[in-house]
Amino acid sequence: MPAGFFMPPSPDSHTLRLTSTVQSAQLVRMTLEEKKAVLVEELTLFPDYSELLEHVMSRGKNAGNLPDDLRIENFEVKGCVAKLWLVPEFREGRCYFSPDAERGAFISLGVATIVCEFYSGAKPEEIVATDMEFLRGHLDLALTQNRRNGLSQVIKSIQHFAQSCLANS
Repeated sequence: MPAGFFMPPSPDSHTLRLTSTVQSAQLVRMTLEEKKAVLVEELTLFPDYSELLEHVMSRGKNAGNLPDDLRIENFEVKGCVAKLWLVPEFREGRCYFSPDAERGAFISLGVATIVCEFYSGAKPEEIVATDMEFLRGHLDLALTQNRRNGLSQVIKSIQHFAQSCLANS
């Protein structure tokens, strides 16, 4: 298992509940291609980057409520503007991700939430095979360079976790 990631001993003893109100069972069951279409449609609803950034911030304001015992260094995403945690979980052959950030870091948490909702519920091989360039194309002009680096680190962390799941299965 790569450093920085934790796999619960068993789904029964430590199943992390996905807490995003936006994330529904239907969204989790969609293929990544279907999620991509929905996400692209969502992100293109905003006529300018300031409105898109406000949308990202609102996603961050409505996300992230990890318990304190999961807001630990092992789950911290390095290279982000704000302190950001990403808790991965592998159960029933699928990966799930829950983000949280320090208080007030709504942009960083919003970006992480979008990425985590996109990948949550996918099989590791799907995650490894999916390129997120489409997301960068929609968000890059709305984000500072430091936040783009954070986005890359979140994606890299998720991809790394999926690769470790493949290696251990």
